[in-house]
Amino acid sequence: MTSGKGLDMNENMVARLREKIDSIDGRISKLLEKRLEFSGRIQDAKPSPVKFSARREKKILDRFPGEIKNVFLAILQVCRKCDDSVKWFRIAAESESGDMALTILFHRIFGEKICSAIASFEEAACVSRSFDERAMIPCVVISEGKAGPKGKTKKFFHKYAGFRSKGKTVFSVYSNIPCAEGPSDITL
Repeated sequence: MTSGKGLDMNENMVARLREKIDSIDGRISKLLEKRLEFSGRIQDAKPSPVKFSARREKKILDRFPGEIKNVFLAILQVCRKCDDSVKWFRIAAESESGDMALTILFHRIFGEKICSAIASFEEAACVSRSFDERAMIPCVVISEGKAGPKGKTKKFFHKYAGFRSKGKTVFSVYSNIPCAEGPSDITL
């Protein structure tokens, strides 16, 4: 049984530690505001509609272990800017539950403000057959516009990044606009 004096000491210790955490949080907040400002200025200076860089983000994430990496994923999500003209696509999973898991993982990495359309199995097969070294992926898909053979039009996907886990590609993200730096493989 703990005495009243022991409880008071524990409460005092907890209060002191919370004050230290509050002080640290204040410093972190000021540094994050500066990071947001500098990140925004860099992205505003880029002419490409794809404002953020998979390679740069990978370098940042590779510097941090475990839970700290998750914190930086969240920071990168908040810092990203993206032109509305960029459409994002990811390859569909083999099942509805797999696709839900990919959606969760996609939002964990890219955040809720960047929405992706699911590229169909037909598109995925076309992507895997047509990938070239310049990361231009010609894909025949059903879409509005000038009809080609069998009512289909040619649409181009540009690989942005492939996300790998344990040496296996988990999903890849494509955009309708090429990434200025070329694609990156990112290990989760």
